Amino acid sequence: LAGLLRAWLAKFHVEPRDDMSTVAGRIAAARGLRFTSTRGPLSYFQLHVLAA
Repeated sequence: LAGLLRAWLAKFHVEPRDDMSTVAGRIAAARGLRFTSTRGPLSYFQLHVLAA
């Protein structure tokens, strides 16, 4: 199923960013921010929040 979702995204020139959580966490740590991360069903979406 993951392959089908990725193929569908490719039709819109969109690529999944599997490392987004790691990168956002590093940015938050470097700037002294709180960081929360949530993944949707089947990891279809990611929600990352950096806050003061």
